[in-house]
Amino acid sequence: MSKINELQFEGRVLNWLREIIEAEKRLPFEADQEVPINIDGETLRADLVIWEDKERTKTACIIELKRPEYNGYSLELTENAMRKANFLGAPFFATWNVNEFVLWETFEEGTPLLERRRWHQNVVAIKRLEEVERRAVEERLKRFLQGFLTKDFFEICFVKKGVPTLPLDRLFIDRLRSAVNTFYIRISEDLQAESEENGEFRQRLRDWFGEQGWVFGEKEEDFDRVARLSVLLLIAKVLFYNFLKVRAPGFGLKPIKILTEDADRFKTQLYKYFGQCFGYAEFFRREFVDDLPFPNDEAVVRQLKGFLKEMELYDLSKIGYEVLGSIFENLIPDDERHKFGQHFTRSDVVDLIIGFCVKSGKERVLDPACGAGTFLTRAYVRKKAKTRAKKEHSEILSELKGVEIAEFGCYLTRVNLAIKDIFAREFCSNVEKTDFFDLVPGEQAKFEAVVTNPPYTRQEELEATFSPGYNYKAKLKKIAKEAGGGGGLEVGKRMSIYGYFFFHAARFLAEKGRLGFVTSNSWLDVDYGKYLQQFFLRNFKVVAILESKEERWFEAADVNTCITILERCDKEGLRRKNRVKFVQLKKPLQVFVEQSGGEEARWKSVDRFVRFVEGSKGFYEDERVKIYEVEQAKLWEEGFDEVSGKYEGAKWGKYLRAPAIFFKILEKGRDLFVPLREVAEVRRGFTTGANEFFYLTEEELKKWGIEREFWCHKEGEGEGGKWVPNYVIKSPRECRSVVVKPEDLKYRVLMIHKEKAELKGTNVLKYIEWGEESPREFHKRSTCASRKRWYELPEVKTNLTWIKGIWDRHFIPAVEFEIFVDQQLYQLQPKAENDREILSALLNSTYFAIFQELIGRVTFGEGILWIAVYEPIQLPIINPRKLGDERKKIKLTFKKLSQRQVTSVFEELGATTPEEVALEKVKSDRRELDEIVMGEILGLSEEEQLEVYRAVVDLVRSRLEKARSVPRKTKRKGVDVEALAEGVLREVETGELKKFPEDFIEAGEECREIEVPSGKVVVGSDLRGFFVKVGGASGARIECGSLEEAKFIEFAVLNGSRRVRIPKDERTVKEAVARYGSAYDRFKKVVAEQTRRNIQNSKLRRKVEAAVWAQVVTKQ
Repeated sequence: MSKINELQFEGRVLNWLREIIEAEKRLPFEADQEVPINIDGETLRADLVIWEDKERTKTACIIELKRPEYNGYSLELTENAMRKANFLGAPFFATWNVNEFVLWETFEEGTPLLERRRWHQNVVAIKRLEEVERRAVEERLKRFLQGFLTKDFFEICFVKKGVPTLPLDRLFIDRLRSAVNTFYIRISEDLQAESEENGEFRQRLRDWFGEQGWVFGEKEEDFDRVARLSVLLLIAKVLFYNFLKVRAPGFGLKPIKILTEDADRFKTQLYKYFGQCFGYAEFFRREFVDDLPFPNDEAVVRQLKGFLKEMELYDLSKIGYEVLGSIFENLIPDDERHKFGQHFTRSDVVDLIIGFCVKSGKERVLDPACGAGTFLTRAYVRKKAKTRAKKEHSEILSELKGVEIAEFGCYLTRVNLAIKDIFAREFCSNVEKTDFFDLVPGEQAKFEAVVTNPPYTRQEELEATFSPGYNYKAKLKKIAKEAGGGGGLEVGKRMSIYGYFFFHAARFLAEKGRLGFVTSNSWLDVDYGKYLQQFFLRNFKVVAILESKEERWFEAADVNTCITILERCDKEGLRRKNRVKFVQLKKPLQVFVEQSGGEEARWKSVDRFVRFVEGSKGFYEDERVKIYEVEQAKLWEEGFDEVSGKYEGAKWGKYLRAPAIFFKILEKGRDLFVPLREVAEVRRGFTTGANEFFYLTEEELKKWGIEREFWCHKEGEGEGGKWVPNYVIKSPRECRSVVVKPEDLKYRVLMIHKEKAELKGTNVLKYIEWGEESPREFHKRSTCASRKRWYELPEVKTNLTWIKGIWDRHFIPAVEFEIFVDQQLYQLQPKAENDREILSALLNSTYFAIFQELIGRVTFGEGILWIAVYEPIQLPIINPRKLGDERKKIKLTFKKLSQRQVTSVFEELGATTPEEVALEKVKSDRRELDEIVMGEILGLSEEEQLEVYRAVVDLVRSRLEKARSVPRKTKRKGVDVEALAEGVLREVETGELKKFPEDFIEAGEECREIEVPSGKVVVGSDLRGFFVKVGGASGARIECGSLEEAKFIEFAVLNGSRRVRIPKDERTVKEAVARYGSAYDRFKKVVAEQTRRNIQNSKLRRKVEAAVWAQVVTKQ
């Protein structure tokens, strides 16, 4: 990668700005570089100037550019830029270190830092300026400048005429994030250099990683990780020191003023200040990461000194627990938080859980995943408020225990607790840095309350993070076994980590103690949720389960959540009699938890709501909340299967989300309803493993000349039979009407049921062989390779389908001919053929949409309702065999509805809100069908039918609006591996990499030829000599005369050749292998460096590296 300096980068940015201005004729701006400014006889230069007019008479903004390791908030930088802006009369100036663009409203000299108005935008995330040469980075920079000039800055400059004021917490967090993102870069680079040169230091670093249970692979990301942590802890210590200085003047702490610009002396002097904090030595002790060397660079030290000066302006006590918690979420990198499933919990969610679990104030409280300590801090405040005889600070702390796997989280928890009473004689927090699953229950007294927001990650993601000796699966298996008593607890493989937190936490909970968790709500309805349901019903009174209809409680996690409140109860009789409260909040949580009026008013509102929930009886609903009470014994009976003698689980989500009309429908139809499994079978559509191979348009079929028998099937016997295309529904979007028309279907699916020998001489065989060639190699994909003949799909055909993922259209597609079904849909096969049309009509009646909404789940927070293949068969359906004269009426009515285009439920019902619903607004053909099904058959009155329509509109609308309730920072898309590979290839040189073996054998060279079978090639040796193994342990073995000959075959196959010409001259073979091997190793190293720098996920890196090689071979 070529070098580039700041001046050259300025020139590029200037060209990009001018290109945008030229293309966007409406923009009045002009731009220049290195504009000279004379201030008090000193000649300065503005890196870039944006003029407000074409004549360059009025300055709009100056931009000061710096390298990524330079902090854009540096006092030295901002004050220098401010002077230039004031001299030129620019209303705005910007500081930009490539990663972070900070636009400032020009202020007067001496303006307090907290009064300076600014606009912050994260642009890219690079560590070195040279990375702007990468195509992907360049494109993002251009996109940012395009949006900045045409929208953001244009509006600020001409519409708003100023930068909006930001709250203190936002200023604070942006400033801290910027400090971390810049300071760690140089530390990481120095650590890497020291590790390479100093074996003793490298071993210390390896030992430290081992103590954390992490893998130290000596990779760039490992050094980044420890460098970030060292910066985070340093910043936290500086903040806490400043807090003590302001809040505890008796300590006599002085402002931190360090004159030296030598890195070692700077840190020594800084810790002398910390050493003055008597009684709080625990917060300032020096660990391994604290002693990592600062970069010996005066510019870096000057930035640190400026940062220390700024931090004095913030009062930590005014920042508060809410912001300190969000610091934890904002400063730890996204990929790090994702690995451990860590997400900051809002204080109103925390207070609600604390309100249910900490009632008297005497409870000992455990948070097994304490993060930044919000649960423990709020429990502290609760206990302080509840106990009449005021407890000492140390006594309350002794009743709180936190466990956290992240060092930074532990530190913030201790700080959060310490600032509750800074004048206490001593501070001793019970916060342990460890994995909660390593905590042994019998070694400590039990707790009366266990409260937390456990990680949401999957066990395999955590396993990939820890060192090989840290067998996470075995640990979780042990947790499940111990939770289930002597016989152990049977748990499915798909159980999320939070499930094991329930199991393990229960062992720390005293009898009658309460457990309050906020988790993903998927366990309420998915198959693996049955293990949690069974565990709860056997060990607890289920006090309440709460879910929000209106809002998502976590911005950063793609998950919908619920609160679960349990009470430990060993007596089965009491458990069975317990009345479970299913609570749906129809308003935001702040409606129930007082937001003003101080702590007393806040806790009174929490207590009032808790009493209301626990005291409610039967069914209650108003405009704020809906509560449905169910006897716990009924929940057990509902999920217990008499045949198997096991608890098989039930859909508990319906008790939270079901409208009152749902239960009325069940009551009125109790003599008509049967489970769908009694009248139909539901099967998954086929998964091809290679859609691009199996699904072809008729144009593509003609291009290949594929014989008709492989993309058509014959209907009817003998010569009179008719060839019908193998129509396939690839996506529900192709289904425009209830009855799907052939002309709406784009693809045909290949059905090849013959061996290759039987296909000799056919075009379909040529097509199969094309699919097996590199780089495609479809036959090696796991799904394809699992089949006896990789190119042979099962015949999954049907006339009736079920959509797997529902957005805003509720319908069950049908066809008047047999159709093939992709895995995006399910095959719905009536047990009696003459029931097909009636079933189709009944399933498309509007009431059934309620059933689908309640059985499905929205687990990823994106609004799509997912229905698993095992779920539809449980739904109640009107038994077609119990219908008489209605059958004919239904068929005639349904025919009208089925031919037209299906629209969203809002268009079908003529309403976007429940209040707008009216019978006359419903589409006439739908209304006619519903009058028969809901009115005549189920006996619902017109008012009750209106309730059905209102419920459908409300359920769908709430699902979609809840997904939108948290603004997405970036639009999530599937990762395009091929596009990433192309980006890598643009950054690496491939000219040295010749085609092997063609470019390494002279014309006329005498060779022998071998055929290498399909399969992965591995070079090996044993007592018989060197060999090439093809296709795994049971595959073919090719004997080789030398290691070079084996490598020659390996390289040839790597380049897409299966028919390999090997020179008879051993020296030629040896030289060819040496030349190519050297070039190949260098290429692999460069590609690995590129992917490691840009792609954090190791699995994705491997995919991209494989795709890079496939593209290289294709181009050759």
